[in-house]
Amino acid sequence: MQRLTDSSPCDCATPCWRKPLPALVTAAAALGASFSANALTIVPTFGAGVGATAQATINDVVAGYSALFDDPVTVTIKFENMTGGLGQSSTYFYPIDYADFMARLRADATSAADSTAMSSVPTGTNPVASATDPTHIDVTRAQAVAVGLGGLFTPDGVTDWDSVISFNFGIINPTRTGTVDPAKYDLQSIAQHEINEVLGTVSNVPGSTIRPIDLFRYSAPGVRSFAAATDAAYLSIDGGVTNLAGYNHSGSGDTGDFDSALVRVQNAFGTPGASTVQLGVEITALDVVGFTQAVPEPGAYLLMLAGLGVVGGLARRRSA
Repeated sequence: MQRLTDSSPCDCATPCWRKPLPALVTAAAALGASFSANALTIVPTFGAGVGATAQATINDVVAGYSALFDDPVTVTIKFENMTGGLGQSSTYFYPIDYADFMARLRADATSAADSTAMSSVPTGTNPVASATDPTHIDVTRAQAVAVGLGGLFTPDGVTDWDSVISFNFGIINPTRTGTVDPAKYDLQSIAQHEINEVLGTVSNVPGSTIRPIDLFRYSAPGVRSFAAATDAAYLSIDGGVTNLAGYNHSGSGDTGDFDSALVRVQNAFGTPGASTVQLGVEITALDVVGFTQAVPEPGAYLLMLAGLGVVGGLARRRSA
Protein backbone atom coordinates (compact mmCIF):
# COMPACT_ATOMS: atom_id res chain seq x y z
CA MET A 1 0.00 0.00 0.00
CA GLN A 2 1.02 3.62 -0.51
CA ARG A 3 0.48 6.73 1.59
CA LEU A 4 -2.09 9.02 0.08
CA THR A 5 -0.79 12.21 1.62
CA ASP A 6 2.63 13.56 2.55
CA SER A 7 3.56 15.25 5.78
CA SER A 8 4.43 18.92 5.92
CA PRO A 9 6.07 21.20 8.49
CA CYS A 10 2.76 22.99 9.14
CA ASP A 11 0.33 22.19 11.95
CA CYS A 12 -1.52 19.40 10.18
CA ALA A 13 -0.50 16.12 8.60
CA THR A 14 -1.94 17.08 5.24
CA PRO A 15 0.00 20.05 3.86
CA CYS A 16 -2.03 23.18 4.59
CA TRP A 17 -1.75 26.90 5.01
CA ARG A 18 -3.36 28.52 8.05
CA LYS A 19 -4.46 31.95 6.94
CA PRO A 20 -5.61 34.81 9.21
CA LEU A 21 -8.79 36.62 8.26
CA PRO A 22 -8.08 39.60 5.99
CA ALA A 23 -9.51 43.05 6.62
CA LEU A 24 -10.82 43.36 3.07
CA VAL A 25 -12.57 40.63 1.10
CA THR A 26 -13.38 40.68 -2.61
CA ALA A 27 -16.52 39.03 -3.92
CA ALA A 28 -16.22 35.84 -5.93
CA ALA A 29 -16.95 36.15 -9.65
CA ALA A 30 -20.11 34.46 -10.89
CA LEU A 31 -19.29 31.17 -12.56
CA GLY A 32 -21.55 29.05 -14.76
CA ALA A 33 -22.40 25.50 -13.72
CA SER A 34 -24.00 22.49 -15.34
CA PHE A 35 -26.25 22.00 -12.32
CA SER A 36 -28.44 24.10 -10.05
CA ALA A 37 -27.26 27.60 -9.20
CA ASN A 38 -26.91 26.26 -5.65
CA ALA A 39 -24.62 23.40 -6.63
CA LEU A 40 -21.17 23.10 -5.17
CA THR A 41 -18.88 24.28 -7.98
CA ILE A 42 -15.29 23.11 -8.19
CA VAL A 43 -13.24 25.02 -10.74
CA PRO A 44 -10.17 23.00 -11.76
CA THR A 45 -6.92 24.34 -13.17
CA PHE A 46 -4.44 21.85 -14.59
CA GLY A 47 -0.70 22.19 -14.39
CA ALA A 48 1.99 20.62 -16.55
CA GLY A 49 2.10 16.84 -16.45
CA VAL A 50 -1.67 16.32 -16.07
CA GLY A 51 -2.58 14.57 -19.32
CA ALA A 52 -5.88 14.69 -21.20
CA THR A 53 -7.08 11.32 -19.85
CA ALA A 54 -6.34 12.34 -16.27
CA GLN A 55 -8.06 15.69 -16.82
CA ALA A 56 -11.17 13.90 -18.08
CA THR A 57 -11.26 11.67 -14.99
CA ILE A 58 -10.82 14.64 -12.66
CA ASN A 59 -13.55 16.58 -14.48
CA ASP A 60 -15.91 13.62 -14.02
CA VAL A 61 -15.13 13.54 -10.31
CA VAL A 62 -15.69 17.31 -10.07
CA ALA A 63 -19.07 16.95 -11.80
CA GLY A 64 -20.05 14.29 -9.28
CA TYR A 65 -19.47 16.61 -6.34
CA SER A 66 -21.44 19.39 -8.03
CA ALA A 67 -24.46 17.11 -8.28
CA LEU A 68 -24.01 15.58 -4.83
CA PHE A 69 -23.90 18.76 -2.73
CA ASP A 70 -26.37 21.62 -2.94
CA ASP A 71 -24.26 24.47 -1.55
CA PRO A 72 -23.68 27.78 -3.39
CA VAL A 73 -19.92 27.48 -2.95
CA THR A 74 -17.20 27.89 -5.58
CA VAL A 75 -13.92 26.13 -4.82
CA THR A 76 -10.80 26.68 -6.92
CA ILE A 77 -8.29 23.84 -7.11
CA LYS A 78 -5.08 23.49 -9.07
CA PHE A 79 -4.21 19.90 -10.01
CA GLU A 80 -0.59 19.16 -10.76
CA ASN A 81 1.98 16.39 -11.12
CA MET A 82 4.60 15.45 -8.53
CA THR A 83 7.35 12.83 -8.55
CA GLY A 84 7.12 11.39 -5.02
CA GLY A 85 4.42 9.96 -2.77
CA LEU A 86 1.00 9.27 -4.23
CA GLY A 87 -1.30 12.24 -3.65
CA GLN A 88 -1.43 15.30 -1.44
CA SER A 89 -3.49 18.43 -0.93
CA SER A 90 -2.32 21.81 0.32
CA THR A 91 -5.30 23.80 1.56
CA TYR A 92 -5.95 27.12 3.30
CA PHE A 93 -7.55 26.88 6.75
CA TYR A 94 -8.96 29.88 8.62
CA PRO A 95 -9.21 30.33 12.41
CA ILE A 96 -12.66 31.69 13.24
CA ASP A 97 -14.82 32.02 16.34
CA TYR A 98 -16.03 28.62 17.51
CA ALA A 99 -19.43 29.81 18.77
CA ASP A 100 -20.16 31.73 15.57
CA PHE A 101 -19.32 28.79 13.31
CA MET A 102 -21.30 26.32 15.42
CA ALA A 103 -24.37 28.56 15.43
CA ARG A 104 -24.22 28.65 11.65
CA LEU A 105 -23.59 24.90 11.40
CA ARG A 106 -26.66 24.18 13.55
CA ALA A 107 -28.80 26.54 11.49
CA ASP A 108 -27.57 24.81 8.32
CA ALA A 109 -28.59 21.32 9.50
CA THR A 110 -31.02 19.74 7.03
CA SER A 111 -30.45 15.98 6.98
CA ALA A 112 -31.05 13.17 9.45
CA ALA A 113 -27.28 12.84 9.79
CA ASP A 114 -27.05 16.54 10.66
CA SER A 115 -29.71 16.20 13.34
CA THR A 116 -27.96 13.20 14.88
CA ALA A 117 -24.58 14.92 14.73
CA MET A 118 -25.77 18.17 16.28
CA SER A 119 -27.52 16.33 19.11
CA SER A 120 -24.10 14.96 20.11
CA VAL A 121 -22.50 18.43 20.28
CA PRO A 122 -23.52 20.60 23.25
CA THR A 123 -24.42 24.22 22.64
CA GLY A 124 -22.11 26.91 23.93
CA THR A 125 -18.59 25.80 24.75
CA ASN A 126 -16.27 23.60 22.73
CA PRO A 127 -16.71 19.99 23.96
CA VAL A 128 -13.19 18.90 22.94
CA ALA A 129 -11.55 19.33 26.33
CA SER A 130 -8.01 18.65 25.13
CA ALA A 131 -8.04 21.52 22.59
CA THR A 132 -5.76 24.20 24.03
CA ASP A 133 -7.49 26.93 21.99
CA PRO A 134 -11.18 26.17 22.64
CA THR A 135 -12.53 29.53 21.41
CA HIS A 136 -11.52 29.05 17.77
CA ILE A 137 -12.09 26.45 15.10
CA ASP A 138 -10.07 26.05 11.89
CA VAL A 139 -12.24 25.76 8.78
CA THR A 140 -11.76 25.67 5.04
CA ARG A 141 -13.22 28.54 3.05
CA ALA A 142 -15.66 26.09 1.45
CA GLN A 143 -17.00 25.09 4.87
CA ALA A 144 -17.37 28.69 5.97
CA VAL A 145 -19.26 29.70 2.82
CA ALA A 146 -21.45 26.57 3.00
CA VAL A 147 -22.81 27.62 6.40
CA GLY A 148 -23.20 31.29 5.47
CA LEU A 149 -19.88 32.73 6.64
CA GLY A 150 -18.67 34.06 3.31
CA GLY A 151 -16.35 36.78 4.53
CA LEU A 152 -13.07 34.97 3.94
CA PHE A 153 -10.38 35.66 1.38
CA THR A 154 -11.41 34.58 -2.12
CA PRO A 155 -8.58 33.05 -4.20
CA ASP A 156 -8.46 34.27 -7.77
CA GLY A 157 -8.10 30.79 -9.29
CA VAL A 158 -5.29 32.00 -11.53
CA THR A 159 -2.32 32.65 -9.28
CA ASP A 160 -3.95 31.55 -6.03
CA TRP A 161 -6.35 28.72 -5.23
CA ASP A 162 -8.27 27.27 -2.29
CA SER A 163 -6.02 24.26 -2.64
CA VAL A 164 -3.32 22.65 -4.75
CA ILE A 165 -3.71 18.89 -5.26
CA SER A 166 -0.71 16.94 -6.49
CA PHE A 167 -0.55 13.40 -7.88
CA ASN A 168 2.35 11.10 -8.69
CA PHE A 169 1.05 10.08 -12.11
CA GLY A 170 3.97 7.68 -12.59
CA ILE A 171 2.25 5.17 -10.31
CA ILE A 172 -1.39 6.01 -11.10
CA ASN A 173 -3.95 4.58 -13.53
CA PRO A 174 -5.52 7.74 -15.02
CA THR A 175 -8.79 5.99 -15.94
CA ARG A 176 -10.87 2.99 -14.94
CA THR A 177 -11.63 2.04 -18.52
CA GLY A 178 -9.53 -0.16 -20.78
CA THR A 179 -6.41 -1.83 -19.40
CA VAL A 180 -5.87 -1.14 -15.69
CA ASP A 181 -2.41 -1.88 -14.30
CA PRO A 182 -2.99 -3.83 -11.06
CA ALA A 183 0.30 -2.52 -9.67
CA LYS A 184 -0.80 1.12 -9.98
CA TYR A 185 -3.29 3.23 -8.05
CA ASP A 186 -6.71 4.54 -9.04
CA LEU A 187 -6.87 8.25 -9.94
CA GLN A 188 -10.61 8.57 -9.33
CA SER A 189 -10.48 7.47 -5.70
CA ILE A 190 -7.28 9.46 -5.01
CA ALA A 191 -8.88 12.61 -6.47
CA GLN A 192 -11.97 12.06 -4.33
CA HIS A 193 -9.79 11.53 -1.27
CA GLU A 194 -7.97 14.82 -1.77
CA ILE A 195 -11.10 16.81 -2.67
CA ASN A 196 -12.76 15.57 0.52
CA GLU A 197 -9.84 17.04 2.43
CA VAL A 198 -10.04 20.32 0.52
CA LEU A 199 -13.71 20.57 1.49
CA GLY A 200 -13.10 19.83 5.15
CA THR A 201 -12.47 16.27 6.35
CA VAL A 202 -8.93 16.97 7.64
CA SER A 203 -8.37 16.48 11.36
CA ASN A 204 -6.02 18.76 13.27
CA VAL A 205 -4.84 16.08 15.72
CA PRO A 206 -2.50 16.67 17.48
CA GLY A 207 -2.81 20.46 17.06
CA SER A 208 -4.17 23.10 19.41
CA THR A 209 -7.32 24.14 17.54
CA ILE A 210 -9.97 21.68 16.40
CA ARG A 211 -11.49 21.44 12.96
CA PRO A 212 -15.19 20.60 12.48
CA ILE A 213 -14.54 16.90 11.81
CA ASP A 214 -12.78 16.65 15.19
CA LEU A 215 -16.14 17.11 16.91
CA PHE A 216 -16.97 13.59 15.74
CA ARG A 217 -13.74 11.85 16.67
CA TYR A 218 -14.14 9.37 19.55
CA SER A 219 -12.15 6.73 21.40
CA ALA A 220 -15.23 5.37 23.25
CA PRO A 221 -18.91 6.31 23.63
CA GLY A 222 -19.02 9.80 25.08
CA VAL A 223 -15.22 10.16 24.98
CA ARG A 224 -13.79 12.46 22.32
CA SER A 225 -10.21 11.92 21.18
CA PHE A 226 -7.98 14.83 20.22
CA ALA A 227 -4.78 14.26 22.16
CA ALA A 228 -2.49 11.98 20.15
CA ALA A 229 -2.04 10.78 16.59
CA THR A 230 -1.71 7.19 17.81
CA ASP A 231 -5.07 7.07 19.64
CA ALA A 232 -7.37 4.32 18.34
CA ALA A 233 -10.05 6.85 17.43
CA TYR A 234 -13.03 6.49 15.13
CA LEU A 235 -15.63 8.62 13.33
CA SER A 236 -19.04 8.72 15.01
CA ILE A 237 -21.94 11.14 14.65
CA ASP A 238 -24.03 9.77 17.54
CA GLY A 239 -21.80 10.51 20.50
CA GLY A 240 -19.41 7.65 19.91
CA VAL A 241 -22.02 4.89 20.00
CA THR A 242 -21.68 3.90 16.34
CA ASN A 243 -18.23 3.46 14.82
CA LEU A 244 -18.57 4.58 11.19
CA ALA A 245 -14.87 4.18 10.36
CA GLY A 246 -11.68 3.77 12.35
CA TYR A 247 -9.14 6.57 12.02
CA ASN A 248 -5.52 6.01 11.03
CA HIS A 249 -3.38 5.68 14.15
CA SER A 250 -0.29 4.10 12.60
CA GLY A 251 1.96 7.01 13.53
CA SER A 252 2.43 8.00 9.88
CA GLY A 253 -0.03 9.41 7.37
CA ASP A 254 -2.92 11.75 8.13
CA THR A 255 -4.79 11.43 11.43
CA GLY A 256 -8.03 12.42 9.70
CA ASP A 257 -7.79 9.54 7.22
CA PHE A 258 -9.23 6.10 7.84
CA ASP A 259 -7.37 2.96 8.84
CA SER A 260 -6.97 0.00 6.49
CA ALA A 261 -9.61 -2.29 7.98
CA LEU A 262 -11.55 -1.90 4.70
CA VAL A 263 -10.63 -0.51 1.28
CA ARG A 264 -12.13 2.99 1.33
CA VAL A 265 -11.61 6.27 -0.50
CA GLN A 266 -10.44 8.07 2.63
CA ASN A 267 -7.90 5.50 3.81
CA ALA A 268 -4.49 6.86 4.79
CA PHE A 269 -2.81 4.33 2.51
CA GLY A 270 -3.89 3.49 -1.03
CA THR A 271 -4.39 -0.02 -2.37
CA PRO A 272 -2.98 -0.75 -5.86
CA GLY A 273 -5.45 -1.92 -8.45
CA ALA A 274 -8.46 -0.95 -6.30
CA SER A 275 -10.50 0.62 -9.10
CA THR A 276 -13.92 -0.31 -7.69
CA VAL A 277 -13.75 1.58 -4.38
CA GLN A 278 -16.59 4.11 -4.00
CA LEU A 279 -17.47 6.98 -1.71
CA GLY A 280 -19.49 5.93 1.32
CA VAL A 281 -19.05 7.22 4.86
CA GLU A 282 -17.03 10.09 3.38
CA ILE A 283 -20.31 11.62 2.18
CA THR A 284 -21.72 11.48 5.71
CA ALA A 285 -18.57 13.14 7.04
CA LEU A 286 -18.93 16.04 4.59
CA ASP A 287 -22.64 16.30 5.36
CA VAL A 288 -22.13 16.85 9.10
CA VAL A 289 -19.29 19.39 8.74
CA GLY A 290 -21.33 21.86 6.72
CA PHE A 291 -22.33 20.55 3.28
CA THR A 292 -25.89 19.87 2.16
CA GLN A 293 -26.66 16.75 0.18
CA ALA A 294 -28.68 17.60 -2.92
CA VAL A 295 -31.64 15.86 -4.46
CA PRO A 296 -30.42 15.89 -8.09
CA GLU A 297 -32.65 16.57 -11.04
CA PRO A 298 -33.15 13.49 -13.25
CA GLY A 299 -30.89 14.84 -15.98
CA ALA A 300 -28.02 15.34 -13.56
CA TYR A 301 -28.41 12.05 -11.72
CA LEU A 302 -26.49 9.80 -14.10
CA LEU A 303 -23.74 12.39 -14.43
CA MET A 304 -23.47 12.47 -10.65
CA LEU A 305 -23.20 8.69 -10.55
CA ALA A 306 -20.56 8.70 -13.28
CA GLY A 307 -18.51 11.37 -11.56
CA LEU A 308 -18.59 9.51 -8.25
CA GLY A 309 -17.80 6.17 -9.84
CA VAL A 310 -21.11 4.56 -8.91
CA VAL A 311 -22.35 3.65 -12.38
CA GLY A 312 -19.49 1.24 -12.95
CA GLY A 313 -20.02 -0.26 -9.52
CA LEU A 314 -23.69 -0.86 -10.21
CA ALA A 315 -22.87 -2.45 -13.55
CA ARG A 316 -20.30 -4.75 -11.98
CA ARG A 317 -22.72 -5.83 -9.28
CA ARG A 318 -25.40 -6.59 -11.83
CA SER A 319 -23.05 -8.67 -13.94
CA ALA A 320 -21.53 -10.56 -11.01
